[in-house]
Amino acid sequence: MAIYITRNTKSGETGTTRRYNFSEVNSVSDRSIQNNIKISSPNQDSNDNTIFNLNGISRIVSFAFNIYNDGTDRSNGTHTSTVTTIQEQYDYLKNTFLTGDTGVEYNLVVEFDSVEIINMVGMINNLTPNILFNTPNRIAVNFEFEEGSNPFKVT
Repeated sequence: MAIYITRNTKSGETGTTRRYNFSEVNSVSDRSIQNNIKISSPNQDSNDNTIFNLNGISRIVSFAFNIYNDGTDRSNGTHTSTVTTIQEQYDYLKNTFLTGDTGVEYNLVVEFDSVEIINMVGMINNLTPNILFNTPNRIAVNFEFEEGSNPFKVT
C-alpha cells in the first residue's frame, strides 16, 4: 500500500509541487458524514417554518502512521532539502501541508496493489503526534483529511 499527499499549485498560480510519502500505515478509514442545518424564521420551530436548508456530505479519510528515520527522503525529492529525520518530517508536514494557503490544492492518494483506490482533493483537518515512550525512535501520528469540494449546498 502506498499513501502520499501532494501540495499542487492551482492553474494560473506559480509554485512548486510538494509531496510526502506516509510510512507504516496499518489501515485506512474512508467515511462520509451527512451535514444538515435548517434555518427557520425567528420565533418559529425549524420543523414548522424552514426558510432554507444547508446540507451535504463530507468525505473524511483517516489513518495513523509512524514517523521514523530510515534514511528515506519522505518528500520524494520535491523539497529544497531531504526530509528524513523525525523532526524534519513533522515540520515538513506541519509547515507545508497544514496550511490554508490560497493558490494551492492538496491531494491525498491511496494505492493498493498499484491501483488508486482513493484520490481526493481537500485539506488536512487533524495532524496529531503521539510520543511513544516504549519506542523512542518513532512518533505515532493521527491523520485526517477532509474532501474540500463544496461541503454544503443551499436548497
